Amino acid sequence: MKNKILFSSLLFLLFSLFVYSVELKEFYKLFPPIPDWEASEPVGVRIDVDNIYTLRVERMYKNEDKYIKFSIIGGSEAEALWRPFLLKVSYEYDNEWRKIEKGGKELVGVYYNKGKKFGELVLPFEKEKKIIAVFLVEFSNLSSKRALSILKEIDLKELKNLVLRDLEDFKASTEEQEKPQKK
Repeated sequence: MKNKILFSSLLFLLFSLFVYSVELKEFYKLFPPIPDWEASEPVGVRIDVDNIYTLRVERMYKNEDKYIKFSIIGGSEAEALWRPFLLKVSYEYDNEWRKIEKGGKELVGVYYNKGKKFGELVLPFEKEKKIIAVFLVEFSNLSSKRALSILKEIDLKELKNLVLRDLEDFKASTEEQEKPQKK
């Protein structure tokens, strides 16, 4: 009886520490070096709070006073980042604008503040018409056109596939944890 309880406890512990088939290092490989730019080491984290999928992987680049940060963000934060672009409303004020542009085959949300020389590119990843993640490019002292050209160097298809695999792993882990444990 003790052995069954011990085995069940061990099995439950192993499933609660579910190992994803997608390692964070696989995401890191998709953040390419940018010629003449100094790159930080990529970092990433997965957080499971109340069975809510959260993923954040990022890498920063610097070139003199120019700055770029690539981030993959999965979960509810991703939906919030894409929300301002959902209505496909464009606006332009004296010093800033927000609009949707084509980034290759994909729609990209573009925000740019001319006065602060700061901007963001937001590329949504959808599954069944629901935003599951975004690829966010934050940049400073760089034009939005240059940032878009750098974005085109990223293998976005592979990046989306990794995010989808990661989400499937999360769902499998969650379903396994929710199964009633035999006593």
